[in-house]
Amino acid sequence: MAALTPGNQVQLFTAISFDPHFRNGYIATDTLGIDQEIGSVKFSASYVATVGIHLASILSPNSYGGADPAFAPYTHFNPAGHAIGGFGPETVMSSGSHSSYHALQTSVTQNSARMGLSFQASYSFQKVLMTAARCRRNIRNAGTILQTLPQDPLNPKADRDLRRST
Repeated sequence: MAALTPGNQVQLFTAISFDPHFRNGYIATDTLGIDQEIGSVKFSASYVATVGIHLASILSPNSYGGADPAFAPYTHFNPAGHAIGGFGPETVMSSGSHSSYHALQTSVTQNSARMGLSFQASYSFQKVLMTAARCRRNIRNAGTILQTLPQDPLNPKADRDLRRST
C-alpha cells in the first residue's frame, strides 16, 4: 500500500464507530429550599443538583494521531518510533460519561423599616464532577462546546475533572 501512495508513506487505517452499548443519556435536576423569618431577619438555604447520566463521550482505544508506542497498541512501529503499519487513530462514540453539579446556596437578609436600610449576606458552595467529558469553550463562538479526549486513552474512567468554588 505504501508503494502506491505519493512519497511511499504508510497510511494507517483509521476507524470511527459507535459503541454497541450506546444509549440515550438523561439529565436529572433536584432542588430543595427552606426559608425562615425571625423578626426582621430572613434566613434562606437551598440545595441545587443537576446530574447527567450516560452522556456521550469519545474513546480512543488506539490513542490519537502521533501517539508513541505505549499508547497505540494496535499500531506497528519501527525501532525509530515511526508507524509502519497496523491501525491508526480509532474513535469510538460511547455513552459512558457522567457529570454532576451540587450547590448549597445560603443567604441572610435584614430589613429595617424605621432606618430604611437593608442588609444581605449570601454564600454559595458548589462542586462539579465530570468523567471523560472535559469540555472547553470556543471563545469566538459562545455556546459551542468542544469535547477533549481523556488524558489516558487506555483508562478514560480515571480521568476526572473536579472543580470546587465558593
